[in-house]
Amino acid sequence: MPMRIGLSDGVVRIEVDPAIGRLMTLERVDAEHAPLLADNREEAESLGPTSWLNYGGDWLWPVRQQDWPLWGVPKKWPPPPDFAGKAWELKMGPRTHPYIELQLEIGAPLHIRVLRRFHFDPEAPGDLIVDQSIKRIAPSAIPVCLWQVAQLRAVEQIRVERLPDPDFPEPLAHLYGTEDPLPSLVQANEMVIYRTGAVSTKLGSNGSWIEAWNDQLGLRIELEEQAGLEPLPLVLFEASDHSYIEIETLSIRSELPVGESIRNRLRYRILEAND
Repeated sequence: MPMRIGLSDGVVRIEVDPAIGRLMTLERVDAEHAPLLADNREEAESLGPTSWLNYGGDWLWPVRQQDWPLWGVPKKWPPPPDFAGKAWELKMGPRTHPYIELQLEIGAPLHIRVLRRFHFDPEAPGDLIVDQSIKRIAPSAIPVCLWQVAQLRAVEQIRVERLPDPDFPEPLAHLYGTEDPLPSLVQANEMVIYRTGAVSTKLGSNGSWIEAWNDQLGLRIELEEQAGLEPLPLVLFEASDHSYIEIETLSIRSELPVGESIRNRLRYRILEAND
């Protein structure tokens, strides 16, 4: 079993895996239901060396997929080896202010320092706060962004905030996939519900929160502080074999001069159907 570092506020507990830089466990201490967050590390590594190990969990990409070729990747998949699966530096906060911090420095051609800090909100028991940042440490022409991804299993529907916008008439923006996602969508006021299992697709929204649900449990991720005005900061993705769902948040795409940083803050909350 890989070494994992845990943290709890007595209501929710998390485990972070520094060897791959991912949040792998997020569940209530008195959990009665299987967590939504996928944990695939042992299964992935049992398959032996491949071009891409799908570890699952929750992670951060520092560059949008459209810019991966600028990072030396000949096509948009698999991810750049300079980042995927790398060990991150670990730092722990004091007992008076406990946190888990992961930091990764990436050299040429990107020249950035990436940081994720996990801590609980003392005024909202059970709420996990994730502070994220990227700092440019030497010149580079490759744009960066804070692209968070949570891979989930056993999800039946996604609920996502969708704000009124006259330039954005569709329920959700269709970003990827040849199948029509509209039959899977239900719009209700300022929320859109996506029912899983019918199509493989990637959809974007202009809201600030997104939730994944089965009949018992939900996970909400909310953008509390954002780096710039990204038109579609929320994304949902369903795999072609329907084996998992990803809920994602995006910051702006930034050229980021040397010495400057982009930052944001995410709030994670576990919900139960009877809450």
